[in-house]
Amino acid sequence: MAQNKICRLPLSRLVEHEANPNRMNKSTFEKLVRNIDRTGNYEPIVVRKHPSRAGDYQVINGHHRRKALMELDRTHADCVVWDVDDDETMVLLATLNRLGGQDDLQKKRELIEQLAKKYSSDDLAKITNETQASIQTLKDLRESCIEAKPAKPEMLVPEVFYLREEQQEAVRDSIAKACPEAGTKAQKRAAALVKICRAYEEAGEQNG
Repeated sequence: MAQNKICRLPLSRLVEHEANPNRMNKSTFEKLVRNIDRTGNYEPIVVRKHPSRAGDYQVINGHHRRKALMELDRTHADCVVWDVDDDETMVLLATLNRLGGQDDLQKKRELIEQLAKKYSSDDLAKITNETQASIQTLKDLRESCIEAKPAKPEMLVPEVFYLREEQQEAVRDSIAKACPEAGTKAQKRAAALVKICRAYEEAGEQNG
């Protein structure tokens, strides 16, 4: 893999690699932008000549730096052009980009699937610094499992009303009898009130 000296390239000629699994949250990205704006310093972006677009370059490492420079309205970026083929590029995407940001699990799975066509799990573990167990887990993951989002916790909505003392005593007694065993105190009281209300409705329907 030949490495050339640092050169200045137009940002408009730098194309993100679609297989890049690395993602950076908004606050970290904003820190990156502020740091580059304040110091003017950043690690050169690693690129290769684009395999299908003459005159363009494909980003291997430095996707977030490219975006940060564009955010600052810069027109050019310091880059290092590496002479690497498609297989070497995929390996670099799986390793270099882990130094900043976090992996997008879906993208990482797709990247590992691509690499698994060329390398064994043992070789993959060595070149990506992942354990064989992690490699196998990523290979076994289904897309639906990755995309599934955890359900939002159920929110309790306050319902405020005022009672006379004898009414409060009657309500508390009824709630205590109707309370389920599971749940927090608030959840159990809420469930008991709903149970009492539904029983009243059912009794009314039967009498009607």
